[in-house]
Amino acid sequence: AYFFNTTATGEAHLYPTAGGQPLELRLQAGERLAGWSADGRELFLATRNGLPAKVFRVNWRTGQREFIREIRPADQAGVDYVDGVTVTPDGKAYAYSFAQTLSELHVVEGLK
Repeated sequence: AYFFNTTATGEAHLYPTAGGQPLELRLQAGERLAGWSADGRELFLATRNGLPAKVFRVNWRTGQREFIREIRPADQAGVDYVDGVTVTPDGKAYAYSFAQTLSELHVVEGLK
């Protein structure tokens, strides 16, 4: 079993829970952990640098990556990015959050 950790500088490591040296992971810019596969051999990573968010299945030992899906809200108006992506261990279902900022413009004429 491993513990996943990222630093403020974007470095990612897997720490063996039984002790030992951590393993460095190579993440792409803006990627975050989104879950582990049921067998623990792969992890799911999701991007957080725009729309849509992209989800990848990554074999953490070999570095091999497989694109799984894109995630975007149905109504994208006022949405900058998708955050908090969580993928189920079988990779078939997911949850996510996003912030939506909407505004209105009103034009008033004839005021004195």
